Amino acid sequence: MAGQEQLTIQLPLSNAEFAKRYATQNHISISDLFDRFIQKLKWEEENPIDPGIKALEGILPPDTDFDAERMEYFTRKHLNGDSND
Repeated sequence: MAGQEQLTIQLPLSNAEFAKRYATQNHISISDLFDRFIQKLKWEEENPIDPGIKALEGILPPDTDFDAERMEYFTRKHLNGDSND
């Protein structure tokens, strides 16, 4: 294997089963799955989120319906004449 290294990892059974299922459903190998994950981590490390944007994280609950919130905002702003938003 030129340019590659074989690794052995241990995962909780539920995570290992998920990884296998995800790879199968997406027609990729386990190696490709982990390679993509590592590439994403490297990209995020090299391209950090702006601190101003990061500060907004967690302001809205995770189950927020953003489309409904946006529609409500535009309805208030444009149909009700509230231009202060």
